Amino acid sequence: LETVGKASQAVVEFPDSTRVVLGADTAVAQISDPATPAAKRVTLTRGTLAAQVAKQGADSPMIFLTPAADARVVGTRLTLSVTATSTRLEVREGKVRLVRKEDGSSVDVAAGHYAVAGKGLSLTAKAVPAPRVGLNETFDQARWSGAWTAGGDAGQGLKMAVDGGSLSFKLAQHSPSGVSGGNLPSGATDVQRKGVSQV
Repeated sequence: LETVGKASQAVVEFPDSTRVVLGADTAVAQISDPATPAAKRVTLTRGTLAAQVAKQGADSPMIFLTPAADARVVGTRLTLSVTATSTRLEVREGKVRLVRKEDGSSVDVAAGHYAVAGKGLSLTAKAVPAPRVGLNETFDQARWSGAWTAGGDAGQGLKMAVDGGSLSFKLAQHSPSGVSGGNLPSGATDVQRKGVSQV
């Protein structure tokens, strides 16, 4: 099974509701017979996949095989990324054992952590770094005077908030009194009409 192109995607669903989503330009060489739960295996040769694996029996984990490592899953949400020389596993829920093929070394990767297996790489689980939010504000401060507010009351102008990993902006439905002439700077009126924008 192969996805071709930057916008390509494929979804494989097993009878137990396990779902595997293949990202763009990804190749899977083999998917085991879903009628045999003890042999549930997916061989990922390149690209990226995300999986939500239903609870498996402890003696019959789902196994994702890659050129550099195998990931043994009992029940979890994960992402695997494969290059010619390494395999990166990120676990969002549950726990996954990553076994490096080169020497049989393994590491248990818990939710919120990742590990990379490849020749010469330290096989350790590390916390997934928190996303950084950068904002380059280009408003003319003189024209906006008191209109920009970080937090605070959106009725006084522009309110900025981070909620659930999303950065949102909210503008007052009327022009802030601190803006010269009672008008928003050129190009901002469309944003004002939308009320809330998320990036």
